[in-house]
Amino acid sequence: MSRRSTVLSTGKESSKEEKNRMSQLDVIIGQLKTMAVGNRRAGNLSEATITYICQASRELFLSQPMLLELSAPVKICGDLHGQFKDLLRIFQQCGVPPLSNYLFLGDYVDRGHCSIETLSLLLTYKLRYPETFFLLRGNHESADLNRVYGFFDECKRRYSIKLWRSFVDCYDCMPVAAIIADRIFCVHGGLSPDLNNLDDIRRLNRPTDVPSDGLLCDLLWSDPDETTGTWASNDRGVSFTFGANIVEGFLMQHKFNLIVRAHHWSRMATSSSPTASWSPFSRPRTTATSLITAELFWWWTPNWSATLSSSVRDRFRDPRALSRIVDLQLRRPMDHRRP
Repeated sequence: MSRRSTVLSTGKESSKEEKNRMSQLDVIIGQLKTMAVGNRRAGNLSEATITYICQASRELFLSQPMLLELSAPVKICGDLHGQFKDLLRIFQQCGVPPLSNYLFLGDYVDRGHCSIETLSLLLTYKLRYPETFFLLRGNHESADLNRVYGFFDECKRRYSIKLWRSFVDCYDCMPVAAIIADRIFCVHGGLSPDLNNLDDIRRLNRPTDVPSDGLLCDLLWSDPDETTGTWASNDRGVSFTFGANIVEGFLMQHKFNLIVRAHHWSRMATSSSPTASWSPFSRPRTTATSLITAELFWWWTPNWSATLSSSVRDRFRDPRALSRIVDLQLRRPMDHRRP
């Protein structure tokens, strides 16, 4: 066989393998989406299959930058915390990939009862559509918090501690921030006094656990506070709060119009100030927005939920144009009962 025919043969085999891989991912997605919630095995998937998803996703995360730069349109989603039904509802109402592009802001696990299903489906979608489906890391993508808030126990009960370690190894490599259309900065927590330049984010090393202080900690843990103008201590006992002056300086320095973050819970929402899922504090130029997507931030505590759709197609300069480029979808909490 000639060298040319060997190369063509290898190319065909590689293409066939990739097609088979995509078909397998589609099967896994289908199993997870049609599963009966409450089964011990997530979508009847074996531990080996979920471990493969974690390992493949880890390699994919490492191949993409720590600070993502994305084009619009994209649907932005906040905390899920193991609320698998809410995740399925998002796809039903906002479009199933690849019909819609997605950016999730972290906190996929803990608190809810279906963290394995939630994170497994998100990771599988990431593998299936690596250039249009994106996941940022939240503060609950942390081994220490998993041991306190439930994900460790869920993995131990339903599969094994070894599988939990595979998940931890995976999200130790997740990106931590994203820029959409050069105008919207997305992060799970917030800003940091150690963030002098966006290259500081790009230079963060992976894999890494979440440290107790410093830039990475702040990006995942800090909170906006409209009662202060600058940096202040955080009631969480971790990281800082940042005021309107900090937000305004950051936006002006980088020519952004909006910060979209998650990490914050509030129960009720109104048309004038829907603080449960859409929590702005703003001056004409100063805008930071908190987004919560799970309808049960705690399993027994219903709240309004939301997704945000960015449809920026050009580099607008007028901050008032924000009303034209983001579409907030609020959902009333269902009548849940504490189990």
